[in-house]
Amino acid sequence: MSEGGLGQEKQPIISNLFPVGEQSILRAFSDLIPPKKPTADQIASAEAAADEERRILRETNPYVLTSFKIFLEFYTEEKAKQILRGALIFHRALRKEAESKGVTLPTFSEQFVEDYDQQTQTSADENLEEALRYKKLSPEEAARAFRKTNIVIFRNLEPEFSKIVERGLGAEENWLPEEDFRYKGIIYQDLLFRAGCSDAKNFQKTPYIR
Repeated sequence: MSEGGLGQEKQPIISNLFPVGEQSILRAFSDLIPPKKPTADQIASAEAAADEERRILRETNPYVLTSFKIFLEFYTEEKAKQILRGALIFHRALRKEAESKGVTLPTFSEQFVEDYDQQTQTSADENLEEALRYKKLSPEEAARAFRKTNIVIFRNLEPEFSKIVERGLGAEENWLPEEDFRYKGIIYQDLLFRAGCSDAKNFQKTPYIR
């Protein structure tokens, strides 16, 4: 399941990129999240880094980005922007982790992305129905509970990443992790890439031609 052609047996297994290392995470945060009271140059630098990461994602995993754009249509413009920024933070961190280990992130097949989206939507629908019918929660409460559950899962899967996220994003007064949609984007992308990297059958078999 590793990449590399000649000398392939020496390449690390793609799924071993998880959990993501501290230095890769810190690099992504430094690039994409400006400091408190940023200068105009720092804001411009973070936006340029986000544009670059979006371009790389578009070129290397076009089906992921297309799916993600559809997913964002269900959110307000501001929330969609935050979710996308979170996804780009995770993608840059994972890409830097891959670079540090001498591998390239795989391109996922269209079929994998479609199947993943369907499974994710089915699970979300089932959880929503349970929350509404049996737990008597409102749709807003159900959505918040679902985000909280995913945060717990992420903390267990990515203990270092979650600590850095909550230290970096949580510096704001009255910050709640389940209400920060950047965190949602990070988790969304983590779960997708974790699933995709777990089996080579999910990889694109022929080069993607733009």
